[in-house]
Amino acid sequence: LHQMPRGDRPLAVAPQLAVFLFPSEMAFYAEQRSTHRRVLTLYNPYTFSLSFKMWCTAPSLYRVVEAEGSVRAKSCVDLVVRHLDVSPRNWGRRDRFRMEVRGGGQVGRREIWAELKGGREEEEQRGGQQRAPPPLTALSPLLVPTHTRLPLPACTGLITMVFLQ
Repeated sequence: LHQMPRGDRPLAVAPQLAVFLFPSEMAFYAEQRSTHRRVLTLYNPYTFSLSFKMWCTAPSLYRVVEAEGSVRAKSCVDLVVRHLDVSPRNWGRRDRFRMEVRGGGQVGRREIWAELKGGREEEEQRGGQQRAPPPLTALSPLLVPTHTRLPLPACTGLITMVFLQ
């Protein structure tokens, strides 16, 4: 994986595109193996296709299946994120992911946080506390492994937007 140059560069002078990426943050728990793998869903509610690319502040700690690709109009894609090093030296570490999308002559991006926590998810829910995000660091692309093609779960639906007046 390659490290992005220091400081974030603007994407382009094109109009901004809203990016629908869920969940808004990921928590991995060192002592709970089932949480070492999370799924991010990128939705495309638009009438045109989107191309996307995922970046990360710590690409050596994560593997993302299909970190670069495209999403058909009115569709979605699931991205599997796996934490590769849950050792105690990384407990409490917060990393940033950025999804960049392009389509219809527009660009957009969305950032989410990922944190590796010691213990188990149930322990966190009993008495967790909120942490402030660390200072921003440069992002690196998460490249798609060419030798690995894992089947991804199908999207279960699209976002329904309701506007109240």
